[in-house]
Amino acid sequence: MNKRTIFLLFSIIVLILGLLITPGIPLIYGIAILYILWSEVGGMSYGNPYKKKMLEEGRWEMSKSAHSPLSEKDGTKKNLDYPPVLLLLGFGNMIYAAILIIFL
Repeated sequence: MNKRTIFLLFSIIVLILGLLITPGIPLIYGIAILYILWSEVGGMSYGNPYKKKMLEEGRWEMSKSAHSPLSEKDGTKKNLDYPPVLLLLGFGNMIYAAILIIFL
């Protein structure tokens, strides 16, 4: 199993626990995913040295090249499909929790 499969299985377990135990579980999980994504791209801090370095070099914050050393040239391919999946998963969990809260 790769990391993406484990992450998606954990997300499904969180959704089931939200239905069986309390809707707060997927709500907190969705907020945590969005916070991790937000902090990964630098958050609101303009003093973040990693974000500043990436912006100066024209690299996208969520790409694999953003976390690689500057001398490495093979990691410049952007991973554009990963952040939308995290955004959908984060907001999806929050919407799912809101629906559970309203209808349960």
